[in-house]
Amino acid sequence: MIKFAYDGITSFSVFPLKIALNIGFFSILIALFLVFYAIYQYLFFPTVTIPGWTSILVAVVFFGGVQLFTIGIIGEYVGRIFEESKNRPLYIISEKINFEKDN
Repeated sequence: MIKFAYDGITSFSVFPLKIALNIGFFSILIALFLVFYAIYQYLFFPTVTIPGWTSILVAVVFFGGVQLFTIGIIGEYVGRIFEESKNRPLYIISEKINFEKDN
């Protein structure tokens, strides 16, 4: 049943792709916050900071966020192509009321 649920979520929805896009965006924001925090720590508390640790952390979070954000954007394009390829109508008319047929 877990495999069935996984297939249902990933096969018929672009929602996981939107989640990846949002998580990537927030990772980039966190990395930018960490940059400003690292600069603040370096300027005002130089003896407390561990050399090199912050720069590695910021680089990993930032580039991981950029990759996830890029995958999310590509996934959005693929998801839209998938929706278009199903060739479904935008809407379905269930009933016609006061409709005159043209001859």
